[in-house]
Amino acid sequence: MGLKENYKTIYESFYEVVEQDYLLSLRSQFEYSLSLKDINLLFAIQKEKKDFRNYSSLLAKKIGATHSTFSNHLKILERYKIIRRYRDPSNYKHMLIDLDLNGIAYYEILIQFYQGLFEYFKTKFSNLKLLDLIKTIIHISNTFSEEEPKLKKPSILNIPSFNDIYEAFNRIYFYNFNQENDFLTHYELDIDLTDLKLLTLTYLYEEEGLNQPSTLSEKTSMQFSTISSIIHQLDKDGFVKRTIGDEDKRKLNIVLESHAKKIVEDYMMFRIHLHDEIKTSVPSKQFELIKKAYQYIKDYTQEYKQKARQ
Repeated sequence: MGLKENYKTIYESFYEVVEQDYLLSLRSQFEYSLSLKDINLLFAIQKEKKDFRNYSSLLAKKIGATHSTFSNHLKILERYKIIRRYRDPSNYKHMLIDLDLNGIAYYEILIQFYQGLFEYFKTKFSNLKLLDLIKTIIHISNTFSEEEPKLKKPSILNIPSFNDIYEAFNRIYFYNFNQENDFLTHYELDIDLTDLKLLTLTYLYEEEGLNQPSTLSEKTSMQFSTISSIIHQLDKDGFVKRTIGDEDKRKLNIVLESHAKKIVEDYMMFRIHLHDEIKTSVPSKQFELIKKAYQYIKDYTQEYKQKARQ
């Protein structure tokens, strides 16, 4: 099996549910196209605010962002009234971050989505299977995440709350995300390759005929304006080039530069390795349970999108 085929199989069963299904179903309700980092930032702000630890420097570390890219991104989020920044009254040197009006509304939508998902799981798994699934997620989380404190192992007498389960999923994702940051650092890139940019580059590599913004927008379920903005940035940063169609001058073709292809190939190999690393950390039955849960997430997001349209 070639690299593209191998990666596609793993992506569809393991990564796609996080990066596509649930994220895109949520974006249908947001004016701003939240990334995975944005969603985790909203949760991190609400969590750290309880202990008065919602400092800019701490939150940047929480989502794995450098100071410069984090500061620039916060300006965009402020413009859309998702977050607001203010000085700590007790220590003027510290910058605090809180949710603004749109951020609060988005956070409430996210909570409703995840709580609905948890209730959906309850209808699909028996109590014992659900407990086994949660144990597996927490085990993987504690094995690979460096975050402290470690999550408590559940039992019939100690069923984790919704927040505990979200935290476990979150830590698994961030293990991947932190490893991906290390991967990108290897290339000494001076830009921030966000998840949407990497997703776009990967699609362009996998589908060589998928080279027009309109087709790419349909394939990724992103708004045309969003995908156009991403392509413009990738062009500006030297990862793709835009050319006028040979037969139809009104069509714009997107072509990956050779060094971008190398990055995507290495990225695919890297993610295959991450998947295999997690897979071998638990018995096969438990890993199959996670794959089944991911399929249920896909099913739930389809129902969620249909209800959102009504």
